[in-house]
Amino acid sequence: YANDNNFPKGKDDKIIQSAMVVMEAGNGEIWTIIGGRNIKEERGFNRATDALRQPGSAFKPITVYGPALELGYGPGTVMDDYPDGYATKGQKFVNHNNKYLGLTTFRVAVAQSINTIAVKALETIGVQSGIDFAKNLGITCLVETGDPSDSGVSIGLGGLTHGVSPLELTAAYCAFANKGIYNEPYAIRRIEDYKGNILYEHTPKSRVAMSPQTAYLMTDMLISAVETGTARNARMDRPVAGKTGTTSYNVDAWFVGYTTDLVGSVWLGYDKSDRMYS
Repeated sequence: YANDNNFPKGKDDKIIQSAMVVMEAGNGEIWTIIGGRNIKEERGFNRATDALRQPGSAFKPITVYGPALELGYGPGTVMDDYPDGYATKGQKFVNHNNKYLGLTTFRVAVAQSINTIAVKALETIGVQSGIDFAKNLGITCLVETGDPSDSGVSIGLGGLTHGVSPLELTAAYCAFANKGIYNEPYAIRRIEDYKGNILYEHTPKSRVAMSPQTAYLMTDMLISAVETGTARNARMDRPVAGKTGTTSYNVDAWFVGYTTDLVGSVWLGYDKSDRMYS
């Protein structure tokens, strides 16, 4: 993060901001929080914990495919990828590349980030199933009542009223890597006084968010996304599971990925919702 060459060049005099969170998959321990680039003030705005941004397709495992697997659907479930003309408040749901594959499995839909199948799958299982699954994964930013709200199918594509923080998104993915067990994130293991007496010691706060089978199958599909799909740039010399997320007009760009031990998310975008140009 100290090296500007690791980031795309911004337009005019603006820099493309970024935030990162890395957590231990098995217990919710935060290893790294980076709240932004070129931070000069001592206590600046922490984008990793306090910025709510649209997650795009990185939200699909949380509100669509995770709950679908929990309800008995599988990576081999087939739906028809064609432009239905779905529209909510005038916004049509189409694939990012304007290409359609016809009959397509969930595995391919995840790997290639196909929007139409995500919307159809969410319609099939019900939006409330996606909301409940997300809340059980520690997502606290959802708006369930009023207008606007997150109670429509656009939640399956990450179209949220407020957005989500990198910290909550990372913690949610930890449950996929941790056999379905969600751990609340924490940063302090313990506090000791100068004599070594323990003044505070963290007690894990865990709950079952999904079955081990769902976590395994979701991980397997996310490995396909890295091996053959939109997240190919994240390939390493060992298995990596992950998902990209890009919002309309490239306002926000995400990658959330994990190995067996660590889960990390990276967000890029302007502080104001300007479009990023490649």
